Amino acid sequence: MTKPILRCQQHPFHKDIYICNDYKDIIGNYHVMLHQYCNKEGSKILNGNKQQVLCIEEFEGHRCTAEEIYAGKMDFQHDCVKQDQPGIEKAIIVGQQLQKQSKTYLIRKRILKRLTRIVAICGLSYSKIRSDPIRSLMIKLVNIGLENLGKKAEDLIPIFSRQECSKEMRIEGPLIKLKILKSFFDQYTSPTLDVGTSGGRRILDIFLAQPESNQDSKLLQLREVQIMNKEAYTEIGAELFKLFVSNHIIGGFFVTDAIRHQVEALTPTNQDSYVHKIGIVSVALMLHSPCMDHVLNLIIKHSCDENIDLNQQQLRLKNFSVKLRKPQIAQQIKAKCPAFIKTRWVIFGIISQWISKKGQIIIRHYPKYLNQVNDSVKL
Repeated sequence: MTKPILRCQQHPFHKDIYICNDYKDIIGNYHVMLHQYCNKEGSKILNGNKQQVLCIEEFEGHRCTAEEIYAGKMDFQHDCVKQDQPGIEKAIIVGQQLQKQSKTYLIRKRILKRLTRIVAICGLSYSKIRSDPIRSLMIKLVNIGLENLGKKAEDLIPIFSRQECSKEMRIEGPLIKLKILKSFFDQYTSPTLDVGTSGGRRILDIFLAQPESNQDSKLLQLREVQIMNKEAYTEIGAELFKLFVSNHIIGGFFVTDAIRHQVEALTPTNQDSYVHKIGIVSVALMLHSPCMDHVLNLIIKHSCDENIDLNQQQLRLKNFSVKLRKPQIAQQIKAKCPAFIKTRWVIFGIISQWISKKGQIIIRHYPKYLNQVNDSVKL
């Protein structure tokens, strides 16, 4: 498939040379200008369709102090441009090496952060974890993962010796949970329950939150679960209520999504809620509070079901966001539109806000999208 020719124009410094498909990019740490050569009529790409690098000073890693001269909407060139260019191939090799180093560092940092959260159960500071033997354990886990990319977790278990599990994992880990519960002694506390997927497994996150204290929530437990129906939430609600009572914690609200079986299981006035599993108690029962983000999500969904015009406008925004996520368009405007998620109706507002910020650059490259941009911003 032949690549289309866009923005054919005369080279700003060389007569009788024409360039096309130009865009500003970053390769590695270098700011460069990529383009292709074409004939004067703009009907054929020359030089074997190869891309070229304009600013060689930036390419060589030097800070370019030359004036940027703009020719066209996105085309730019420095005064320092030389006729002999190293070519895009060499730039890509250098860039890939730098990107690989950066990616490895980010992977290591991200995994360490997640392991810290899980192992420490958010009960200890990050600086404390870094000074403990647990940090060495996590680093070894990260290195094993990086050296065995693509392998299943089950295949990596034999590589990691059980003897290397420090006492922080086997002994201190369970004690952290007790420390967290003690820190909420005689205080109003609300457990938040959220089910997600990690590595193909359904994981239930149970956090303890105190919104009025302006402190971060603390992770109490990560639990692998199967079907989370009304009965499952009833059992968890009763378990958490008893845990709060036994540790002298004043229960606030069960905070979950706005799903019906969650509401029914954790609302004490329902006859088949968690209350009938805890027996007679002498303390106040915990109420249920749905997540307001999910409530807003449902409001938008039902509004679209009732209002045909609003529903059509949402569909147009969805289709426009799919267009904006195409690689060619994302490359031109140097940004990628947020992905549409079917079960998250709030995403329409996020997409509309994104388009309002990027509207000018979208219209600059694609004038035919003017009406769609205006329609999206109105939403």
